[in-house]
Amino acid sequence: RDIGVTGVQTCALPISVVRQAAKVTMPPEEAATRAVEAMRDVLRAEYEQAAQAGHSLLLVDRLLAIGKESEDPMSRFAALAEAERLALQDQRLDAVVECIRERARTFECDAVVAQRAAVKAMAEGGNLWNPRLAHEALFLAYTSLDSGELDLAEDALALARQVADAVESQAVAKKLREEVDAAASRLLRRREHMRP
Repeated sequence: RDIGVTGVQTCALPISVVRQAAKVTMPPEEAATRAVEAMRDVLRAEYEQAAQAGHSLLLVDRLLAIGKESEDPMSRFAALAEAERLALQDQRLDAVVECIRERARTFECDAVVAQRAAVKAMAEGGNLWNPRLAHEALFLAYTSLDSGELDLAEDALALARQVADAVESQAVAKKLREEVDAAASRLLRRREHMRP
C-alpha cells in the first residue's frame, strides 16, 4: 500500500519498453520506379479487374495491405506509393491519408507535408462533385485540428468547401457548407487560442 494514498493498492509491475524500429530513408526515385513497375507486374490481374470495373477500390485495399504487412521496405514503399496514386485518381482521400501515414511509420518523410500536397492535388484535379470527398476532407480537418496540424486542417477545409460548392443538390450543398463553417469556426478558435 502507498501510505500517501488511502485505499489504493500499488504494485511494482515490470514496465516493458517497446522500441520502435528505426525509420528507413526513402528509396531513390529510379529504384522506387522499378519497384512500382515490379509490383504492377505481380498484380497484373488485379490491375485488369480494376480497369474493367472503372475504379480501383479493391486494388487500393490490396496494395495497402501489402504496404502494411510486407517485411521488405522496397515492397512496402512500392505498394503504398501505388495505392496512394490510385486512391488519388479515384478521389479517395481517406485511403490517400492512410497510405501517407503508413509510409511515415516506416520511412523518413513528413506526413503532414505529404497530406497537404495530396489535398491540394485533389482540389486542383477537378471532379469535386462527390459529397463523400467533402466528408473525408472534413474528417481530415477535424483529426488535424485535434493533433494541432492547423495548416493541414485549413487545406482540408478548403477542399471540403470546394466540393460543397460543386455539389449539384442544393440541400446537400447547404448541409456541407454548414459542416465546413462549423469546422472553420473551430479552426479559428484554435488559431486565436494559440496566439501569444
